[in-house]
Amino acid sequence: MEDQDILKDMAHFNPWWSGPSPEPEKGLIQREVFHKLLDSLDSLDDNMVLALVGPRRVGKTTAMKQVIWHLLDTVEPVRILYFSMGAMKREDRIIRRIFDLYFRNILKQLPGEGDKVYIFLDEVQKISDWGEEVKSLHDRGYPVKFIVTGSSAMNILKGSGESLVGRIDILRVFPFSFREFLKYQGIETHGLSAFDLSYPPDTEKIKLLFDKYALIGGYPELYPMSGQERIRDYIKTVLDLTFYRDILNLFEVKRPDVLEGMFYSFVKESGNVINYHTLTNNLNTKYETVKTYIEYLASSFFISRSYLYSKSTLQAVPKLICFIQILYILSQSDDYSQK
Repeated sequence: MEDQDILKDMAHFNPWWSGPSPEPEKGLIQREVFHKLLDSLDSLDDNMVLALVGPRRVGKTTAMKQVIWHLLDTVEPVRILYFSMGAMKREDRIIRRIFDLYFRNILKQLPGEGDKVYIFLDEVQKISDWGEEVKSLHDRGYPVKFIVTGSSAMNILKGSGESLVGRIDILRVFPFSFREFLKYQGIETHGLSAFDLSYPPDTEKIKLLFDKYALIGGYPELYPMSGQERIRDYIKTVLDLTFYRDILNLFEVKRPDVLEGMFYSFVKESGNVINYHTLTNNLNTKYETVKTYIEYLASSFFISRSYLYSKSTLQAVPKLICFIQILYILSQSDDYSQK
């Protein structure tokens, strides 16, 4: 990628450099992760790289942009850089190039001169050695704060590797909780507690909203949609992108047929005990392959796992595989029931 192309992308990604601009994210609800981000930025231990990790389309970029709009109240706009790595090719030292171009052409300063700089790198898992690049800049002691996002917990941890051990603080971002869903719907949730046995105001409306939340889950882009077919199409698009673009591209998947077979097995058996050996035999693969691919699915937030309790530390305990709630809708669709 040419330097001029990178600079054009910078100008596009950072409209606040050229004056007041629309702030669509500022009007959205402020989630719990937004406040955690602010707390981390305000903490005394400011010498940490912040990472937001979570599934696609749950609001990582929105939370990042909300933090940017918050910072703009007190920070000079040009000292905030946002860059999306989503469309970047896997080039060597691309983060270092972005860093150098930013200081030389935008700030027109040497790193370390002037006030603190905030650098936001979105979808950083696309860059294979991002951890090494960030570490090399972080360790120079510049007054620069790095905040990154990624859609794969394993890849973020793998990318940071030993490079950022003790230097990275990971915040996980999940779909909306029911409390956040109520806030989105305009229901005041301050003071509501599951341990308070008294009926809150708007009890009947909260019951109806709970039924809706149980049906469509915590993905905010689904809320304005109507019709189960549109909802299923949206979810299938997100799943396909995660499965075929994220998992197959980011990890060493030598048997995509096995990975796909495991996924559809989990859809049908969601909430049931999964026997690894049965999966191994049914899919004609190795036991270690099943274990590894379960890690891939879990780190990409396709599934979450709950371990069965056993008093014996020697017993090989099977695992209970639980899906993120939104996938339940897909498991009810005709397309998936026929797999």
